Amino acid sequence: MAIAKEISPINSVSSDDPPVIIVHGDKDMLVPKQQSESIIAKFKEVKVTCDLLIKEGGGHGWKDIDVEEKKFVEWFDKYLK
Repeated sequence: MAIAKEISPINSVSSDDPPVIIVHGDKDMLVPKQQSESIIAKFKEVKVTCDLLIKEGGGHGWKDIDVEEKKFVEWFDKYLK
């Protein structure tokens, strides 16, 4: 299990990371929501601009992603122009 901890993305978070946005479905059966919450907390700890959007009823991907796509575009316009 040491290798899993070593390669986990949460252990690579640093203050020079770019802004991060994560969208996570609250019905995702593949990746627990806690994973996104944990890494967002780590980004906040090192003062990286970040946001976590929770999609109610969303699984690991979903068809009606229009609302989330709009939020992604707004995010990129704000932080990556």
